[in-house]
Amino acid sequence: MADQNGQAPTRLFSQRVFRWVTLFVALALLLSLAWTPSAGAGNGVQIGDIPAPSVPQNPIQFLRLNSYNLPALQQQATQSPVPNQGGTCISGYLIDSYHQPLGAGWQVTVTPKGGPAQTQTTSDTGTFEFTGLAAGAYTVDLMMPDVGWRGFTPVSFPVTLSGNGDGCAEVRFKLEAKPCIEVVKVDAQQVDDQTVGIPDWGFTLTQGETKIQGRTDGQGKAFFYNLTPGTWTVTEEDKRGWRPASGYDSSGSVEIYPPQTPGTCQEVLFVNEQVSDACIIVQKTDVAGNPVEDWNVSITRDDGTQAPADGMTDSTGQVTFNNLALGNWTVTEETKEWWRPLGKTSQPVVLEEPGICQVVKFINEPLGCVDGYKINDFDQGLSGWQIDARNTDTGEQFSAVTDSDGYFKINTLSLGSWTISENMQEGWEPVTAPSFTVQVTEPFTCQTVRFKNRTQFACVDVFKKDQTDDAGLPGWNISLQPAFGGQPVTDMTDGTGWVRFKQLTPGTYTISEQLVDGWTSASPTQVTVDLAATGTCAVVNFVNVQTNTEPDDPPSETKDKSQPGNCALHYTVRPGNTVWGIGMWFGVPANAIARANYMKNPSKIYVGQRLCIPLGDP
Repeated sequence: MADQNGQAPTRLFSQRVFRWVTLFVALALLLSLAWTPSAGAGNGVQIGDIPAPSVPQNPIQFLRLNSYNLPALQQQATQSPVPNQGGTCISGYLIDSYHQPLGAGWQVTVTPKGGPAQTQTTSDTGTFEFTGLAAGAYTVDLMMPDVGWRGFTPVSFPVTLSGNGDGCAEVRFKLEAKPCIEVVKVDAQQVDDQTVGIPDWGFTLTQGETKIQGRTDGQGKAFFYNLTPGTWTVTEEDKRGWRPASGYDSSGSVEIYPPQTPGTCQEVLFVNEQVSDACIIVQKTDVAGNPVEDWNVSITRDDGTQAPADGMTDSTGQVTFNNLALGNWTVTEETKEWWRPLGKTSQPVVLEEPGICQVVKFINEPLGCVDGYKINDFDQGLSGWQIDARNTDTGEQFSAVTDSDGYFKINTLSLGSWTISENMQEGWEPVTAPSFTVQVTEPFTCQTVRFKNRTQFACVDVFKKDQTDDAGLPGWNISLQPAFGGQPVTDMTDGTGWVRFKQLTPGTYTISEQLVDGWTSASPTQVTVDLAATGTCAVVNFVNVQTNTEPDDPPSETKDKSQPGNCALHYTVRPGNTVWGIGMWFGVPANAIARANYMKNPSKIYVGQRLCIPLGDP
């Protein structure tokens, strides 16, 4: 390929030159034969006043061609001017990138090699012409202005003239007008219906890594020349006491192109208004700096003179509160499940300067979770068990207690390694590991675990209730006995009517209540239950109803007419009351209360009965 692309043209050119030179040599030989003088006539013939040409004696040897001479001949041939052009003058014209003539006033210089330069100014149509030039190489230059233009084609190039004929070497300069931006800064408040510019306002133009700064003049205008075509971002400086008017921003982008009318700039308008208030910008991010949206933030004025307000962060994690009176404000973020605030959730803000926004930042950490179940070896949930989570790096610890289904959830864990463990209870032994490590790697997601335990004992809870209002009945004896023999166990209900029998060997038991005077059973007084070692107590309910009625009137012969005068106070019987209990409460013997109320059977009282509580034992 190199031989075809590089050497073939050279070989072809050499062959053509060789043929022309051979033809010239043959022609010279013929002429020399035609002009050969007779013997002894010398080297030439003179016709009239014209001297005969001198012909070399050995012309073929004189024109011997070597490969050494061919490159020089080739270079000389490529520099030859076009026929009928480039004789003794250079002419040309100037246009812009839209092919519009550039007109008068442009200076073009033609400089011969080693000679003085000539300069012309273009005509009204942007043309020029240098005449009477000698043969040789020239440099043609266009003098460029400092601003506003760039060469779309080269503004300096060589031209070769032959010096023959009257044809001109025709050239052309093509220029591109550099775009510019005119920034106009005005006050939203007009004066006499006239727009007023704002002077001395700084602006920055940015395109990639290029930044250009400028300030508005007395008319509120700033000009930026010699810009590269493309997209530019124009940003105004922030000034206290001012803000962009409605519908305007403090920054914007503009696409600029080379103007068809040189000197015409792309206009960018900024409108601002004076302000007497301020604003608060709230920024919400996670620990990695990522914006957090849809987070509610509220603000309150400390002295209560302004109405509170709230807002929701947008996709940039930001919410802005505008038109706030100067003074002291408090900004508060909401707390959310699965998030932990890093810092205070309320921050004070002092607004002192009109038109200036104070920035408040809230950072929250997204959390992970560990949940699971605590069960026995019958796969039944165990309630009331404490589960602990401890960070293996920081030592931070959280706890949860299993619910009635044995379920627990700890969703306040930072991402990392955690040790999860159960707090063992008496009478239990683990079936699965009581402690293990869990890697919490994903926020807002629970890693599910399970603890399994077994126990050797059973238990039963017995409840004693009043049928009238389902209140617990204290002080009742409950007995538990193995159904097929063995020693019975008796215990008394507490103030809520409850008693528990625990540490029982699994099996069948008979549970019975002991009736009290004044009560009758509303449920069986004895039940048989099968108890298993599940860790959950079986439940047995005994329900009773009182049987006493209104007390008999006292015998007339024993009734003390002055008895009411001995009453310190009167008491109305409530569910669960007994004469003994009422006496204990008031510090009066039960038999004194019975005598004061003419009771034949002190155990027979009823709800709503009005009793006399005597001063003492009559």
